[in-house]
Amino acid sequence: MPVSTSIDHEAKTIHTTASGIVSCDEILDHVERKRIAKAFNYAEVFDARGVTLDLSISDLHTIAAEVRAATGQEKPGRVSVVTNSSFIRGLAHTYAALTIGENPEFRVFHDLEGAKEWTFAREK
Repeated sequence: MPVSTSIDHEAKTIHTTASGIVSCDEILDHVERKRIAKAFNYAEVFDARGVTLDLSISDLHTIAAEVRAATGQEKPGRVSVVTNSSFIRGLAHTYAALTIGENPEFRVFHDLEGAKEWTFAREK
């Protein structure tokens, strides 16, 4: 499975790791798993290092629409994408721009520890 997800309901966190070639369908499956688990308000680190994405800008619009439909009125939790690819970084920034109104807490990182620190930081 190109996208594996570990959800901790007690901590309200999600750890996702992608590998190989990831398409729009795999991302939409991930969105559906989060919807079923009622975990859209959880903080998530999405590790996409070493991944090849088979996505277009049109796919980003499709994914954003599916996330909007799945979250409804619920405010999404913080999401960080970790990547070592300039292409994926560009797509992630494009997605962030498309969804800034729904999820201003979406960031792109190059290192996993920095992503975890930001994503799982508790509000004081």
